[in-house]
This record gives sequence, C-alpha cells and structure tokens, in this order.
Amino acid sequence: MNTDSIKGIIVPLITPIDENQIIDEARLRRIVDHVIEDGVHGILAYGSNSEFYCVEEEEMKRGLRIILDQTKGRVPVLMGIGAIHTPVCVRIAKWAVEMGADAISVLQPMFLKPTEEQLYRHFKTIAEAVPDKPMLLYNNPGRVGYTLSAKLVTRLAHTVPNIVGVKDTSGDMTLTTEQFSRITAAFQQMLTDLQAAAPDQVDMDVDVSDLEGLETSLDARMWANDDLSVARGEFDLNLTKDGETITLPLVLELVD
Repeated sequence: MNTDSIKGIIVPLITPIDENQIIDEARLRRIVDHVIEDGVHGILAYGSNSEFYCVEEEEMKRGLRIILDQTKGRVPVLMGIGAIHTPVCVRIAKWAVEMGADAISVLQPMFLKPTEEQLYRHFKTIAEAVPDKPMLLYNNPGRVGYTLSAKLVTRLAHTVPNIVGVKDTSGDMTLTTEQFSRITAAFQQMLTDLQAAAPDQVDMDVDVSDLEGLETSLDARMWANDDLSVARGEFDLNLTKDGETITLPLVLELVD
C-alpha cells in the first residue's frame, strides 16, 4: 500500500458558506491556494474544522470537486468521513475515491457507543470498500465520547491491509505508547505471514519478523498555537535492523 499521500503537515480545511447556505466556491478556492502556497504537504477535506455535519452529501461532493480542481495535483487530498451509518460511510468513501481523493480518514461514529466488535466491523467494511486507497482511523474522543482502544487499532492494523495509520486527537500519550508497541508487534507478525505465504512476491527492506537485533527509535516534532488551545505532534517510529530502516508515521492533534 502506497502511503506517500500521508506525510508531513496535512491541514483540515474550513468550509466557507455563503448567505444561501451553500459552499462559497470562490472563497474555498482561495483557501486551497492559501494553504498550499504556505507549504502544507496535503489537504484534508471535511475534517472536524469543516463542520461536515452541516453539509448535505451532494453539496459535499461539490465541495470536494472544487478542492480537487483547485489543488490540481499539487498536494494529495484526503477525504474525511464522519457519518454514523456504515453504509453511508461506504457510499461516501466510494464516490470520494472515484472523484480522485488520494486517501480517506474515518471518524468513529458519534452519539453511539458501539462495542469493539461493532467498531471493528464498521471500519473494516469501509476500508474494504476502497481497497486500493489508504485509510486513516480518526480517534476524537473529546467530540465523540469514547476512544479507540489500542487493542482495536492493533486488530485493524493487523487484519485490514489498507488501514495504514491513526489520526489521534486524544492527547493521551499512554495510549499512544501502547498503540506503538502493539502495532509494531502486529506489523512484525503481518510481514512474517506475508513472507510465508508468498516469499517471492513480498519486497521488504527490513526483516522484522525476528525481534533479535531490532532497534526502535521515535522522532517527534511538536507545534502549538499561542494560547496552547491547539497542539499538534508528528511522530515517526523507526524500526532498524541490519542497517535498514522502516518508518511508521503517526500524527496527534489536541484541541481544547
């Protein structure tokens, strides 16, 4: 799975709305140019800042079409999905990818408190609807009312090939550390299974199926605004063995 679309600073866009309660195309195009010219590495359409829950689906399509047209391939565009009904999420994922989105980011359902099994089936079903595109899990417990457990994230990372990362706004570094530990182990097992199943077809620069000799390190980059109401951290977990390295990226956002 190519994850080149999920690197660096990926900014969630706001949605400018005019007096008729529809997306203001001219202003949206200016916002797209503004963030790209200021150096972002990607755009997230319909993240939390977009107030996606106020935008009708057909208008959401129109907005994504404008974003993609104005971006003109200069940076990747990710599609944020926050519906609470799995079939609706699947439908949005499919049309977003068909329109040209490079990846999707899926928020856990709000207003509900699903079981771990229900959440697993929810995310797995959405990811399998767009198997050729990377998908991020979006963990936002402050707005949703519950968190995605490290156990669930690990299971998804291990069993669904195109679930490649987590957008986390919990601010819980204990959870983050546990996720790193669990996902690293799951990643090791996945590679072992792949090598056993198709040894001539799996191309790996690093053999991490054997823990002996495996070194890990964590690179962190932090940013916050002046009043500390918004903070962002970008972390790279580096797995090194025999002089070769695999890097697993993770982005955390904390909004007060």
